Amino acid sequence: MKGNEGKAGTVILVIILLLIFAMVGIYGYLYVTKLENRINALENENNNQINTVSTIQTETNTLVGQEVNTTSKTFTNEEIKTCIQNYLDLVGRNEGSSEGLLVYLNLTTYQEQKEHTDDNYAKTNIKYSDFKNKMLNYMTEEWFEEKFMKTFIERYKDVDGYLWYLDVGASGTEWEVESVTLKGDYSDTSYIAKAYNVHFDDTKELENIEFHIENYNGKCVISYCD
Repeated sequence: MKGNEGKAGTVILVIILLLIFAMVGIYGYLYVTKLENRINALENENNNQINTVSTIQTETNTLVGQEVNTTSKTFTNEEIKTCIQNYLDLVGRNEGSSEGLLVYLNLTTYQEQKEHTDDNYAKTNIKYSDFKNKMLNYMTEEWFEEKFMKTFIERYKDVDGYLWYLDVGASGTEWEVESVTLKGDYSDTSYIAKAYNVHFDDTKELENIEFHIENYNGKCVISYCD
């Protein structure tokens, strides 16, 4: 009997040990599985962050590239000369008559019959935004506001979205740009134009005109002119 009891005790001990090993194995498997899932989750999160960073870098590079394309265009000497010539044409016509400037911009034609206010402003059906956008083909918005809208006399008005202009008339001035050279003292945007002021009797007076340029949507425009 004692021998049988010893054998039974041994069997029970073996079963207990097997159960212990099984539990340890199951726990180990579950723990390892949990660790693997956590590692996979961290890897996925890391990959998502890498993808996000990559996307941001790509978008940033695109924006930087667009900025470079917008601001770093080098204009030829001929483009700069044309830029200042067109601007001086505007100034010359503006010094003569506001209507002459509008005709030059193809916004209207010369009209004998015009509706006027008591202070001699001619009313138009030209949208003020159209007038301004036309002007911004030749100069920056800041210089437009400074040069044409804040002079000693208010020649143009935005009235309920439409353009009114002071109806004064004169012959204006005419300019012929001979050459442009880089001023070269502090930037590559400052130039000197040698331009002739053409008088009524066709005599010409040479002047040196300092002007600054900017790139606006790929176009060379004036940001300052003395």
